[in-house]
Amino acid sequence: MNKYIEELSKLLNVLSNQDRQDALSFYTEYLQDGGFKTFEECFERLGTPQMLANKIIANYRNDSYNGYTRDKRNVSTVLILMLCIIAIPFVITAVSIIFSILVAIFSIVFSIFVTIAALGLAAIIIFFLSFWLLFTNFWIGLFYLGLTLATIGFVAIIFDPVKWLIVNLVVSTKKAFVWSCNQVKNIFSRITK
Repeated sequence: MNKYIEELSKLLNVLSNQDRQDALSFYTEYLQDGGFKTFEECFERLGTPQMLANKIIANYRNDSYNGYTRDKRNVSTVLILMLCIIAIPFVITAVSIIFSILVAIFSIVFSIFVTIAALGLAAIIIFFLSFWLLFTNFWIGLFYLGLTLATIGFVAIIFDPVKWLIVNLVVSTKKAFVWSCNQVKNIFSRITK
């Protein structure tokens, strides 16, 4: 029995001295009262010293969790979950606003592009129409040819600033989106710490 208790004592070194002494006293008294004298008798009744030590350590850990000791990580997790639930309406609103701004910017860029493309297409159609009109009615054909050249000139003049505007809008939108994503990541990393 003494050999069994000695091995058990070595395996319980992860517990505090008081807890280890309490467990050893309990099992020593238990084995003495049961009349277990040899290592084999103790082994048959309680299992290996390692198995009993694992059981004792697990019981002490469960008791400490059920007592007044609280795991601060569980409290932090509950608070984080509560904050996330409270923040959901604000996050949905912020995402909706950002999405609306992106849709508005895309709509503006798309409408400018469509307007320029329509002007260019109209200029091409009027150009071919003006050549046909030159041979049927010279002055009307000449008017449409001038209108076509003015439209092509207007599209050529406005194309570079519009191209610059579109490129800068896309780049600015990308930077704003990346910045907002980084801000959200920073907020979540602060919350989870």
